[in-house]
Amino acid sequence: MSTDTLDDFRALEALYTEKPGAYRRKVMRLIATGYLYIVLAIGAIVALVIGGAIAFGTGSISFAFLDNYIRGALPLLIVAAIMARALFVRIPPPEGVVLDNQEKAQVIAFIDDIRKATGNLEIHDVVITNELNAAVQQLPTFGIIGPSKNYLILGLPLLDLCTPDEIKAIIAHEFGHLSHRHGRIGAMVYRLNTTLVRAAQEVEEKSKRGTHARSYRALLWFQKKFNKLTFAMRRGQEYEADRVAAHATSAEAIASSLCRLYALDRPLAAHWDGIWATPRHKASNTSVAPFAQLRTSVAGQYDADAGRGAVEAAMQIETGYSDSHPSLQDRLAALQAEPVTRFDFENSALDSVFDPNTRAEVTRKVEDRWQRESAENWRNACEHYASVESQIKDLQSRRDDLDAEGLFQLARLIEDLDGTAAAYDVFQQMADDQPDEAWVQFHWGRVNLHEHFHIAEPALIGAAERDLELVGKVAPMLRFGYEQLGEPERIERFEPLLERYDAICKAADEERQTIHSDDIYDPIDLSDDARESLRAFFARFEELRKVWLVKKRVTHFQGSPALLLGYDVNTWHNDVEVNEQSWGQRVTDTAVRAFPLLDQSFWLIVEKKSEWRAVLDGVEGSVIHTGTGKARKPLWQKLFLGFLVLGLVALITAALIA
Repeated sequence: MSTDTLDDFRALEALYTEKPGAYRRKVMRLIATGYLYIVLAIGAIVALVIGGAIAFGTGSISFAFLDNYIRGALPLLIVAAIMARALFVRIPPPEGVVLDNQEKAQVIAFIDDIRKATGNLEIHDVVITNELNAAVQQLPTFGIIGPSKNYLILGLPLLDLCTPDEIKAIIAHEFGHLSHRHGRIGAMVYRLNTTLVRAAQEVEEKSKRGTHARSYRALLWFQKKFNKLTFAMRRGQEYEADRVAAHATSAEAIASSLCRLYALDRPLAAHWDGIWATPRHKASNTSVAPFAQLRTSVAGQYDADAGRGAVEAAMQIETGYSDSHPSLQDRLAALQAEPVTRFDFENSALDSVFDPNTRAEVTRKVEDRWQRESAENWRNACEHYASVESQIKDLQSRRDDLDAEGLFQLARLIEDLDGTAAAYDVFQQMADDQPDEAWVQFHWGRVNLHEHFHIAEPALIGAAERDLELVGKVAPMLRFGYEQLGEPERIERFEPLLERYDAICKAADEERQTIHSDDIYDPIDLSDDARESLRAFFARFEELRKVWLVKKRVTHFQGSPALLLGYDVNTWHNDVEVNEQSWGQRVTDTAVRAFPLLDQSFWLIVEKKSEWRAVLDGVEGSVIHTGTGKARKPLWQKLFLGFLVLGLVALITAALIA
């Protein structure tokens, strides 16, 4: 996030705190503008269509005026239609298992007391997912407006791993967002924000597929503007929703539910790691049931000390601006509650929500859905394991002849497949054969860090001394080792290297801050598939004549190159003619989303006689895409030209007949 953006967030947060009335008026003006936008768009369509039809039907406008009407009305009609369509994006309902009436009744009965205590919100559908999450979602009937249908979304893992009191507290928090206690504006902001987020996701998918991408720019602009302006209010709503939930349940239940999610992170990940290790032995996932024994599996892998450590680590995180949710320490402080670090797995909410038969049926439905959705990934995992085992077998057969790179490949394959202990002897062979190679000693230190720190320490320090770029990775490993020994002060011996590393980081930042045509540029090593994917992506932009991709030659951290994208564009194209910078930034942002390797890359528009053209053409393999550079005219221009051609043909025909 840029400094300017952070300053904007802080200024709006200060306005929300110091002048709440002025802040609310600012938000209401934006919301009113959005709805006025809809009304004007629809009004323009209705007025032009009906007004034109009446005028022609009554003879108020002669056929001689037809050309002027088409010139003036048709472009406005098309633009208005695009505007309206952008704001009536169809948002699909949440994905998951939709409960039938009997199953839903059991959920409603379980939450009825907190539902009434938080505003008596009507629940139309209950959706069970396979995620560790819960939400209440309101989807308007017509795009982002109209009467809403309310969905209660509950993750089966959340129900199975939390207590009844914790689940009620979580759901009460979600109800609290839509409670009258937020105030009318607050509830409106929450509903509109969640709907806009879903709509923006749909828009992004449509844009990726090239489906009416131009039609949705207005919606994306409004969503970003709305998100920025209402950030402070939405953060305040998190505190308010916690207070509503504490009133409906208890502050202790809220605190326990928040802390449990952090404590469950590692054992739940271990459970899924075990599930996704199964394709090594099973070609099909039809007999795999990850949810039936979820609680037993997680409880068996749960370590009380690790769980307490996860909560304590979460308590050290400060509230930032990347997420409207406050930090754990701030939420608990607002509730005047202490962090919870002890958890049991005997009292499951899933047993309280459903009777035994319904529980088994709902679990089976979630299992079936997971098996269908993960079938392709399961097949890919089977192929991956078969490929890895084949590579290991081949490398093992040639182990005596392998160089350091070959041994490292063998070690990492075995480590990924069977763990560090299984690959230990290969790492040891590498370290014995290459005692002066920094990267070899780094990995030898890494695999010894937890069990044999007396071996890891000299290996890691030696690696950092030989290659200062490894200091950033070595420092946290050494800190961990010294803390385990109860001697954290020993990291001071590493301070000189850290100071030199900081100097290198500063130099690396400086050489990546700017690009000049007199810098040295090199080609990027891309696979044929990656190059073809990039070419296909840029081929979507018909106005592009040529695209270059190179990397600036840098001294420090060469594994993280400074990339440069060059665009040769047909500047007749309307978007570029109006604002080249806006067009180039939009294309680059879209490319970064599709290809993360382009993140933080420079870009520029390459003019015909620019010195940059010679620089970029001078780098072998720099051209990613070569196109025709056709002008992509807006739809209204195409239609207008079509009508103009038809009119000329009609005039010529009439003249010939006369």
